[in-house]
Amino acid sequence: MAGTRLTIQLIFVVEFFLLALAALYFGLYRTKDPISHNLPIYQRGRALIQESLRVLEETDLSALPILPLAIATSEQYKSSFAQQQQQSVPHVSFQIKTPEEINEVCQQQQTVVTNSHSVWLCPPSSSNDANKITIKEGVTLLYPNTDNPEQIQSLTENLLKTLPSSSPARKRQRKPLKVTLMLEHHRKEWQDWADALASWIHNNQQTLLAWPCVQQQNGIDTQVILSTLQENQASQSKDNNNSGPRLVSTLDVQDSIVDRQTSNSWNVILYIPKKTPLHFVQDDTTTTASPAMYADSTLVTTIGQPETLTVEQTQTITTTEQDGNETITKTREETTHEQLPVSIDKLVEDAMAPLGEFLLQQCMGATTTINNADDDDVQVESDGSLPQWQSETWLQQTVATVYQQVKREIRDEADWLLQSSTWVVIDDAVAAQWQTLVQAMQEVARHVESASDNKQTSQQHWLQALTILEDALDHLQVLRTDPTLMEPLRFSAPQFLAIFAPLCLPLFFPHLIGLIREWKRYKLLHSKKTE
Repeated sequence: MAGTRLTIQLIFVVEFFLLALAALYFGLYRTKDPISHNLPIYQRGRALIQESLRVLEETDLSALPILPLAIATSEQYKSSFAQQQQQSVPHVSFQIKTPEEINEVCQQQQTVVTNSHSVWLCPPSSSNDANKITIKEGVTLLYPNTDNPEQIQSLTENLLKTLPSSSPARKRQRKPLKVTLMLEHHRKEWQDWADALASWIHNNQQTLLAWPCVQQQNGIDTQVILSTLQENQASQSKDNNNSGPRLVSTLDVQDSIVDRQTSNSWNVILYIPKKTPLHFVQDDTTTTASPAMYADSTLVTTIGQPETLTVEQTQTITTTEQDGNETITKTREETTHEQLPVSIDKLVEDAMAPLGEFLLQQCMGATTTINNADDDDVQVESDGSLPQWQSETWLQQTVATVYQQVKREIRDEADWLLQSSTWVVIDDAVAAQWQTLVQAMQEVARHVESASDNKQTSQQHWLQALTILEDALDHLQVLRTDPTLMEPLRFSAPQFLAIFAPLCLPLFFPHLIGLIREWKRYKLLHSKKTE
C-alpha cells in the first residue's frame, strides 16, 4: 500500500514539474521573441534620445543677428550722446540729417517714405512738459523735453526695448486666408483688377502662407464680387461736400461689407470704389482717415491715392529774331501738366500693403503700445500703424523667446522619459519623436541665418522660423498625452504562460513535501519488512 501511494505521489510531482518546464520552454524559447533573446532592443531609444539632446545643446540662437536700427538725428545729438548710446544699445547707428530735413519731418509737414528701420530724434519742444513719442504712418518720432544726453538716452532705450516687446500670443487660431476683390458695378475693367490682384498674390504667396496663423493646406482662396457700398445719407452728404478724398464711415463699411464675412477665415477685401481716392473715417470725427480698416478677422483696404498722376514737364523754347543786321536769340520756359494713369499693379500693391500690419496685429498679437507704467512723463500718440523696425524687431524677439521655450520643454520631457522605469519601451519609434523635434530646431537656426544673409526675404524667414517653433510646441503637447510613449513591454500568450508558471510553485511544494514523507514511510515499512 505504501508503494502505491509513493508511486501516485511521484507521478503527480513529475507531471507538475514537466508541465512547468514546458511552459517555460515554449514561452521563452519557442516564440523567439526579442524580450528573451535581444532585450536591449527595447531600450535602444534611450541612447538615441541622449544623442538628440546633445545635438540640441549645440544648436543655439545666442548669437541671434540683431537687425540694425538707424536713428535719424542732427549732428548736435550724435556728438552729445552717440558714444553712450552705442555702449547701451550696440546695434544702433546714426544717420545725420540737416536741420531743415529734421524740422520738416518732425513738424509732420513731410511724409517720410523709407525702407530703413529708422527712428527720428526730433528737437525738444518748449511747449511739451513730457517726453513724447509719435507714431504716424509707420514713422517713429521722438520728442524729448530736455537737452540732457542721459535723459535722451533713457528715452531712446525705453522706446527700443519696450515698444517691440508685446507678449507673443501662443493660443492663436490658424485659419485660411481669403482674398476678395470687390468692385463697384460701374467698373468695366474688373478683369484688369483681378489679373493685377492675382499677380500680387502669386508674388507674395510664400510670404503670406509663412504666417503662423494662416493655414497652408489649401493655399489662398480668392473671389471677385461686383457690389456697391451702401452708404447712409450723412456719409453721402459729407462726401459730396468734400473736395478731397472720398470719405466713408467705418460703420457703413461694417454694416455693408464686414458683417457678411465669416469668422472662420482671415478675410482681406480689396474694395475698388466708384471714386478714388477713398478713406475710411469714424462717424464722430474726420481727423483720422485711412485707406484701410480692421474689424476682428477682416481687413478692408481700398485705393487711397488717385488713379492718375499729374506730371509737370518744363520745356525750354528758343526763338531767334532778326533786328536789322543783328540776330537776337530769346529763350523761354514753358510748363505743361500731363495726366498719366497710374499702373493698376502699383495701385494694388499699395492697397495691399496694410495686410502685413493687419496679420501682425490681429492674429499675432503685436501692438504699438509702450509700457510706461513706471514713467508717467512719456506721452504716446499713435495712428495704429506699426513701424517696420518695430515689426521685425518684434519677430526677432518672439522667435528668440519661443525658441528658448521649445528648447526647455524638449529637454524637460526627454529627461522625464529617460528617468522612467526600464520596463517602459523606449525603442527607435519613441526616439524618432525627439529626433524630429531636434531637426525642427536645426531648421529654425537655418532660417535665422538666412534672414540675416538676405534682407529682402528676412521677414519670410522669421515667419517660417516662428511657424516651425509653434508646430514643435503643438507636437510636444501631443507627446505629453500620447500613451504609447509610456507603453510597458508587450508579451504574447506563451510568454505570459512562462511568466505565470513559476507562480504555481507554492502549489508544487506541498506535493513535494508529501512525496518526501511518503518516501520516508515507504523506506521505514520496507526496512521493517526485511527484518
